[in-house]
Amino acid sequence: MAKIRSVRSTLTSRSRFITDLPGENALACRFLRSEKARAKILRIHIPEESRLKEVRGGVLLPGDLPGARDLEFFGNSLPLFAEDEVFFQGQPIGLVYAPSQADVDAILQEIQVIYEELPGEFIPKDSTVFTTRRFSWFEPTWAEPGPAAANPRLPDLQGENPSEDDSPEQPGTNTAEDGSDTEILPEVQWLDSGSEEGMDDSNSDNPGDSLESEIQDTSIHEIHSQLNLHSQFQPVRESLGAYCYLHDGILVVRTPAIWPHHLQRSITQICKLQPRRVDVQPTIPGMYHDRLLIDSEIVALGAALCTIHTGNPALLVLDPEEEMLTATKQAVMTCSHSLRVDAETGLDEVRITYRINMGAFPLFTQEILRQVAVSSLYRYRCPKGLVEVELHRTNLQPMSIFHGFLSPQAQTCTEIQMNRAAEVLNVDPMELRLGLLLHPGEQNPTGAEFPNPEEVFTILPRLGEISDFSRKFSAFEVLRKSRSRQENTLGRGLLHQLRGIGMALGFQGNGFTRPTEQYFKTRVRLRLETDGTIKLYASSSPGSSSLKAHWRDMVREFFDVPEESIELVQSNTLEVPDAGPSSVSRNITIMRKLIEQSCKTLQRQRFREPLPLEIVKTYRPSTRGSWDDEQFSGNPYYTTSWAGAAVEVGVDPVTYQPSVTGVWVVVNAGGILYNSQARAHIEGSVIQTLSWALNQRWDLERTRLVPHLATGHSPTGLSRTPPIHVEFIEPEGFTGLAKRRTALYQEAVLGIGELAQSAIPAALLSALSQATGQYFDQIPITPELIHHYMEEV
Repeated sequence: MAKIRSVRSTLTSRSRFITDLPGENALACRFLRSEKARAKILRIHIPEESRLKEVRGGVLLPGDLPGARDLEFFGNSLPLFAEDEVFFQGQPIGLVYAPSQADVDAILQEIQVIYEELPGEFIPKDSTVFTTRRFSWFEPTWAEPGPAAANPRLPDLQGENPSEDDSPEQPGTNTAEDGSDTEILPEVQWLDSGSEEGMDDSNSDNPGDSLESEIQDTSIHEIHSQLNLHSQFQPVRESLGAYCYLHDGILVVRTPAIWPHHLQRSITQICKLQPRRVDVQPTIPGMYHDRLLIDSEIVALGAALCTIHTGNPALLVLDPEEEMLTATKQAVMTCSHSLRVDAETGLDEVRITYRINMGAFPLFTQEILRQVAVSSLYRYRCPKGLVEVELHRTNLQPMSIFHGFLSPQAQTCTEIQMNRAAEVLNVDPMELRLGLLLHPGEQNPTGAEFPNPEEVFTILPRLGEISDFSRKFSAFEVLRKSRSRQENTLGRGLLHQLRGIGMALGFQGNGFTRPTEQYFKTRVRLRLETDGTIKLYASSSPGSSSLKAHWRDMVREFFDVPEESIELVQSNTLEVPDAGPSSVSRNITIMRKLIEQSCKTLQRQRFREPLPLEIVKTYRPSTRGSWDDEQFSGNPYYTTSWAGAAVEVGVDPVTYQPSVTGVWVVVNAGGILYNSQARAHIEGSVIQTLSWALNQRWDLERTRLVPHLATGHSPTGLSRTPPIHVEFIEPEGFTGLAKRRTALYQEAVLGIGELAQSAIPAALLSALSQATGQYFDQIPITPELIHHYMEEV
């Protein structure tokens, strides 16, 4: 540990990680957590007061909260402690503190909670709907495909295995309305993702001949799929915790908060303190995840309550297992996706229903509803459609945000269907997308126009070039079609890997959607001292050296002062104005623009008014474009970034072990200020996304989701790290810092935080489908699942 701290101190100039804080004379804390998923709390037996005094410890329960009981997030609430009833296994009931962790554990062992167990709900159903959003444009005309049901030959998303009696009917027979097999109707071919018919277009090796004969038979195809995306969670490299102490009557809070001012407000409300008596000083998170918006506040409030109650410093750190099982995870999404494609005109109609398991306390619901619905067909041309988003409240651990607000998952479902449409039409997936992308003057389903189509149209051709996609895709198709059914199913006679390649297009909105972004009132403060030094007060999570360097460079360029004359103040909420959460690439987009505007204003005033001179600037969103939340129309994002990804895979025909042999990513996110850091971020995101898609399986074990990770591989779960090729498409003439003061620069720099998560999963799934000849309907994909699919055919 000493060596690690030494390296950190060297890299960051001073230690800002939670485990590096001294914690001298600090009380140890730990949450008392529920052992039941749904139950009434009848009684809580705590040790005798003499016993607590003996160890100098104590127990805090809901009645000990000085102020409010709940944390508030945009109209959704989360109780800090369960009061009369618990709603998920692991929900905090109280807090135990003592001088040492051993004493805390001893007290926890002596506490007895008496429950009256109640029936719980763990799988989304009609009775668990928390809120919904329905969005339609020119209502689809075909009959509804029926209720969503898991593919009968797959393990259920929630961990229940099907019985052998549930095997599907053979292709060609009349089936039930759930579309579990191929059904041929007059003039329309119905294809389900679970049937093999959609993969066997023709015995011909010439795609052109196959397409021509298919169009002569029928030109309209309807593809019905149910896609299941499991939960995702990855602990931060640093332990999640909080350290609190009193200094001159001020409560100082150290925790990896990514929205420090919201945490400050939560503490003032729950601990009943004045805002000027609470100073949140963010520490460095080992890895940024949006889940820290929630989890860092919970641990900080626990430590803060202990300090307020006892007057002593308090340290609360979650152990890895506790964090894994109780911290916020990515919501589980089931998507029923029906797509009608016309071989001559492209997309004709679409019907999408998302059922999202949010766990016990859904949070950020309006932002999630908005992002999921809009992401379904954000940039594609489709004349008719219906999108329904259902958020469900169940008795599982909290599941809401992880990477973004479920927009990447919605895009994954759409991109998988696009690849299946290309398969049905027997065309190159890249060519299909190029034909469906909106052109200038055209509107997407919400009525938004895209005046700069080159930001997307330049991605796909370049992706095809660097990955050699079209040639590989055609070659792997020939190999797939040439294999006999027996070889394809059992792997007999196959002496080489099954190979495939897939691609997908993804985007991310920079910042939150317009209604949420307008809530923040983002501000920065800039001060020019009499000695010529400049102080920039800008709130953000510490840890990104390139971000700090970028902000300093901006100030230096405007005022022509040496770097040592610029001080960046971002470490406390008493001095720094509220800038909203450090999430969804806000720091490099919205905050960057606001800092630039502040520099311009101060530059104009510096020779007109005496020093010291200080200005506070509030971000005012662009008036270009608009969004009507009631009508669900317009463009909810101020700016967007785009990426295309291709993934090449191999599957061992004996062990069914998938391996990723190559990844190509082409990004159009405007100008890239620090190429090496941006490249490293994309590469890291690719590895993390592949780890989830191939490794992180979560099973419902009685009353909670439990992870089952692959063993025998690297920590990422991959057998080896694949070669990753990243290329950035930048605006013509963009040369980084030299273009700082131009209009080009002002609009050029965009975010890249969620791009890999938006494009990689669909590309991977489609590559595995081509390699094996089977449609895969869920993520993650494991060797056991591949074997199950291929043996069942």
